[in-house]
Amino acid sequence: MAQTQILAAGTTAATSTDVTLAAGAIANLSAFTSSSQWAAGQILGVYIDTNGDDALVGTLTRDNPRFVAQGPGVYRVRRPAAPTGSGIGVTSDA
Repeated sequence: MAQTQILAAGTTAATSTDVTLAAGAIANLSAFTSSSQWAAGQILGVYIDTNGDDALVGTLTRDNPRFVAQGPGVYRVRRPAAPTGSGIGVTSDA
């Protein structure tokens, strides 16, 4: 599958575009850096859209930069502001 950038690499707080999956569909959400460095404490949250607020279902970290999303659902990734380190972005193969 082709990869699509859903969150451009950066250090400011941001939310990715939505990844919508039909029942039975699977997508890899993968973080990348704009350089070879990723601050150890930088964690991106993977959320699923719910009727109320988004629900946290996973994280992307330096040691585990991939999350397997399973449909049905609408997923998005939230990046908190990073005081230091390189820019982090996210791709999806959905």
